[in-house]
Amino acid sequence: MGDKAKLLQTLPPDKRDDAEKVYQEIGATMPDPDLREFVGELHRRGLLDQSQLREAVMALEATRRIDRVEAAPEEGKRGPVILGPLGAGAMGEVLLAKDELGRVVAVKKLLPNMAKSKAVVRRFYKEAQVTAQLDHPSIVPIHGLVENEDGSLGYAMKLVRGKTLEDYFEEAGDQWVKKGGTDAEHSLSARLERFLHVCDAIAYANDRGVVHRDLKPENIMVGAFGQVIVMDWGIAKLVAVPDGKETLGEGFEQPKSVHQTRVGMLMGTPRYMSPEQAHGKNDVLDARSDQYALGVILQELVTLNPAVKADLTLDQCLDWAKNGRRQPFSVVHRSQPLPKQLVAIVEKACQVDPDKRYPNVAAMAEDIRRYLRDEPITAMRDGFGDKLGRWVARNRGKVMLLIMLIFTLGVIGVAATGMFGVTALGAAQYKAQQDEQRVTGILNATTEQAIALESAFLRWNGQLNGLSAAVEQALTGGASFEGRVPNPYEPPVGLKQYTAYPMPVSLDYPDLGHAETYDKKLENDIAKQLITLGPRFRSTVADSASTVESGRDGALRNAIVAGVPIVWVEVHTATGWIARFPGRDGLKDRRNLPDFQKSQWFRRHQQDRKLRWALPHIDPKGFGLLTKGSRMLSDQNGDFLGVASIDVSLQWVHDQLLHPPAWARRAWLVNEEYVIVLSSDDEPKAMTSYDVRRLSDEMRNAVASAPFGTASLGEGRVSWARLESTGWTYVMLVDHGAGPK
Repeated sequence: MGDKAKLLQTLPPDKRDDAEKVYQEIGATMPDPDLREFVGELHRRGLLDQSQLREAVMALEATRRIDRVEAAPEEGKRGPVILGPLGAGAMGEVLLAKDELGRVVAVKKLLPNMAKSKAVVRRFYKEAQVTAQLDHPSIVPIHGLVENEDGSLGYAMKLVRGKTLEDYFEEAGDQWVKKGGTDAEHSLSARLERFLHVCDAIAYANDRGVVHRDLKPENIMVGAFGQVIVMDWGIAKLVAVPDGKETLGEGFEQPKSVHQTRVGMLMGTPRYMSPEQAHGKNDVLDARSDQYALGVILQELVTLNPAVKADLTLDQCLDWAKNGRRQPFSVVHRSQPLPKQLVAIVEKACQVDPDKRYPNVAAMAEDIRRYLRDEPITAMRDGFGDKLGRWVARNRGKVMLLIMLIFTLGVIGVAATGMFGVTALGAAQYKAQQDEQRVTGILNATTEQAIALESAFLRWNGQLNGLSAAVEQALTGGASFEGRVPNPYEPPVGLKQYTAYPMPVSLDYPDLGHAETYDKKLENDIAKQLITLGPRFRSTVADSASTVESGRDGALRNAIVAGVPIVWVEVHTATGWIARFPGRDGLKDRRNLPDFQKSQWFRRHQQDRKLRWALPHIDPKGFGLLTKGSRMLSDQNGDFLGVASIDVSLQWVHDQLLHPPAWARRAWLVNEEYVIVLSSDDEPKAMTSYDVRRLSDEMRNAVASAPFGTASLGEGRVSWARLESTGWTYVMLVDHGAGPK
C-alpha cells in the first residue's frame, strides 16, 4: 500500500472520495504532489477540520520513509509552508507547517491585533529566546525564528505528536467511571511518572532563573512515545529581570474564561495561579509560584477531578486563587485510591505562604519519588501503619524465612529434648527462645488488629470528607431538585421496617427539622438543598462496610440487612436546620427542636476544621453505644456553614474489629487521654449508659512511651499500636506466659 493509500485510510470514510478528487485535480498540474501539502489543501477546502488535519499529518509522518532529499533549497523559497491552524491563545496562534528541510513543524505567530504593540513583540521575542535556551528533553525545542507571509515575526518549534495532559487525565477518569479502574498506561504510577518529567523540566528552568507562570494540563503534551513536553513559555519570567517594563498597555481585551491565560499586570491562568500571582505580585514572584501550580495539577492527577470548581466566574476563580482555595480531595470513583502521602505533598506544595512550601520543585519531585519507592516522605510524619506495611512488603521473603526458621528450630529443639534430654543451659536458652517467639506473636497479633481498625477508620474518614464536600456544594447553591419538594415538617416518604433498625426508616429521604431560632426566609431553599443530599447520604451508609458492593441496585437495602457500621448521618446547619438519615418519624415538633447552635460541640466546630471522633454516647433510638465523627462545613470564603457527622456502631466495631485472640485476656480502644472508648468485655448494644473509664496508671505510662510496642507489667504483658486516623490506640493485655503457640 502506497503513501497516498495509507493516508486516505486515515481519513473519515465519507471524505475519502472527495479527497481522491482533490488529489487528481492537484496531480493534473503538479506531478507526484507532496502529500503534506495535499492534506493542507483538504483543510483549506473545508474537507478536514482542525483535529482531523493534525491526525492526518501525524499519521503520515509516522509511516513515511525518507526517500528523497534536495540538492539545494528551492529558488526564492522563504519560510515554512503553512498547512493549517492548530490552535490560538490570548496572544498568538499556532499553525501546522512544513519547513525548508521538509519537517512538519508548529509555527507560533502573534495575533494581528497583538502584533501592533511593541511591548507584545518584545515579550514574544523573549519567549522564543528563553525557550530556545532551555535545552531539556521535556521542554519543547525551538528550531528558529521565521518571517511570516504578512511580514510578522514567528518561530518554528517541534510538533509534538500526542495529547495534552488534560486529555490524558480525562481518559483516565473515563476509565475509572466506566470500568472502576485504569489500564497500565493510565494507572496512578504511570501518571506520576509523567508528572515527574514535568517537575524535572520546571526544576531545570527554575535553576536557570526562569519561572513559567502558566503551568496547566493543557500546556503540557504527552507524546506518542511516552515523552512529556512542557509548552507555551509565553509569559515566562526571568527572576533577575523585573516585569515593570513588560506590561502590555491598554486596548487589549482580556480572556473571560478561567481556563485561559491572562496577560498584563496579572499573568497566568486563574485556575492554577498561586496566591501571590493572583495578587499581581510579579516583582517578587519566584520559582515557588510554579510549585504551587504543580501542586494543583498533582491534585487533579490523583483525584481526576478539578481542583478548582469548573463553574466559577473569572472573579470568583481569582478570589479562590488569592486565598489558596481548592476543592476538597474527592476522587472521580469511590473505589479509586487516595494515598494520604500524595495528599500531604499537594498540601505542602499549595501552602498560601510560599515559605511553607518545598524549598524548590526538585524537593517536591523527590518526595513523589519516595512515595513511588515506598519510602517515607518529608511532607508528613511517618505513621506506625505506614512503617509496618512497608517493612513487611520489602521483607516478605525474610519474614516467611524467619517464620520457617523459628518453626524448624522449634521442631529440632523438641526432637533433641526427647532424644537426649536438656541440659540446664540448653533449657534456659530454649525457654528464652520460646518467650521471644511468644512476645513476637503477641505484637504481631496486636499489629494486625490495629491495621484492621486503621483501615476501617480511614474509610469512614474518607466518607465523611466526601459527604462534607457534597453538603458544602449543596448549601452554597450547587444543588438542584426536580419536582415537588416534600413537606419538611411531615415524616419522610417511604418509611419501612428493617431488621437492622429498631424503628421504621426511610432510605429515600432524610427527615428534616429546625431549631426555634432560624432564618425563615431560607426555609424552602434549605429544605431543597438538604433533600438533594439523599443519594450522598445513602452511599455514605451503604459503603461504610468494606464487604458491601457499591454502585448496584439495592446496595443500601442489602447492606442494611447485613448490618453496617455507619448507622446515622446528620447535618446541622448554621441557619438552624437539621437533616438526619435514614429518615425516621418521632420528632414531636420539627419546627422547635433543641437549639443545638448554643451547644459546646457545635461552637467548637466553628473554629476547628479538624475531623474529630468523640467519646461514645448512648443512642436514644436503641443502637446502644455509638461514636460520632464530625467535621466543620464552610463555603468558598471559609465562612462557617455547619457541621456534618456520622455515627458508627461500636457494636459493629466490637464484633468485627476489636475481639482479641483466645489467648489474650482483654483488649481496649482508648483515646488520646487514655480514656477507654470500647472494651472487648463490653456489649455495646445492650449498654444504657457510658461511664468514663481509664487504663491503669502503669499501663498508661507504658502506652504513652511510644506509638507501638510491648511491655511486661504486674497485670501481665501489654502490647499496643496507635491509629493515625483517630489518634486512638489499640491495647491488648495477655497473662504472663500466655500467647500464641
